[in-house]
Amino acid sequence: MSYLNPLRWHTAEVHHRLSLYATSVDRNGSYPPAQMLREPKELDEQTEGWFAGSGIALISSVWMTSCLFSQMTRTGTTYPSSTCRVWTTHGWPPSS
Repeated sequence: MSYLNPLRWHTAEVHHRLSLYATSVDRNGSYPPAQMLREPKELDEQTEGWFAGSGIALISSVWMTSCLFSQMTRTGTTYPSSTCRVWTTHGWPPSS
């Protein structure tokens, strides 16, 4: 079962971040520590200082969520045992 530890860790981390966002939203509907972008192309306009400063909450949350999905796919395809059968019988991982 140790192969599930990375999946457990990524799930806990993403849940924690989303819980912070959900409970820390201000009156304007935004999470003050997280920078908001309207379009993905706005990332190209940001400086290195933005990524290390005000953009870190947003970018690291996106990164951790992508790691979670990657780990879900890796676990479902590497260990297709009865433990992971739910994912494969219900269409996980998605077919290309």
